[in-house]
Amino acid sequence: MTVWGEQAEHLNPDRLPEGSILAIKNAKTSDFSGVSLGTISASIVEANPDIPEAHQLRGWWDSTGSSMQFSSISGDGTRASGLGDRLTERKLFSSIREENLGMKDAADFITVKGTITSLNFDQDRPPWYYACPTAGCNKKVNQDPQGNWFCEKCNKAYPDCEPRYILSLQASDATDSQWLSCFNDVAISLLRGTSAIDLKARLDNGEESFADNLFQESNFQTFLFRLRVKAEMRQDAQKVKSTIMSCSPIDYASEGKFLLSKIREYGI
Repeated sequence: MTVWGEQAEHLNPDRLPEGSILAIKNAKTSDFSGVSLGTISASIVEANPDIPEAHQLRGWWDSTGSSMQFSSISGDGTRASGLGDRLTERKLFSSIREENLGMKDAADFITVKGTITSLNFDQDRPPWYYACPTAGCNKKVNQDPQGNWFCEKCNKAYPDCEPRYILSLQASDATDSQWLSCFNDVAISLLRGTSAIDLKARLDNGEESFADNLFQESNFQTFLFRLRVKAEMRQDAQKVKSTIMSCSPIDYASEGKFLLSKIREYGI
């Protein structure tokens, strides 16, 4: 769980030893890296509350939980190479079509090794939206006649907003190509750490060539993409949408071991 602002200050890890019980009300859920939790301005976080559920959880932790071994269920692209984290299965782009991925009630999560083949900057359609500046909100805001930015979720107007990436790119492997979408954190990693705020500032200074070069540098780079694949209704038709949840450059040592393990499965 990501904790923001004053709530994070109150939850100083030095004052919360391992085994502390947290009760969270009005947490925000998202599908970033699988499933994640975050706090918003309306969230309430209390440590070691005096409620029956907390005492029950404490009893489980003291008797059993503290001796168990835990591992991440989110995955990060690198671990999803097949060596350790098998919660995200390695697939090919052609598998999306051939196996009808994303057509069930729940989304499919897969890992694909792909090369970006089309990521271009269009100044007429900037690759960002204007988001609420409140930490953890990130909802789209609209400018009112007075020049302020209004967030419907927070029901509040702000003098400023925060541009956040929303990118569309095409990637390919040896079997097929696929249009992928990604949001702010993934886009920053693809664009060599350049945030939408920084990019907009460079463009406002007339540095259009910087944006063109930045996007071109990512073309023909190969990554491990962890994808969320889910069909959506668009213009009265179902269309599969693949969203990049996380990505990482190829670790060639790990990738080599993964490929060798797949070769051995043939029993040759």
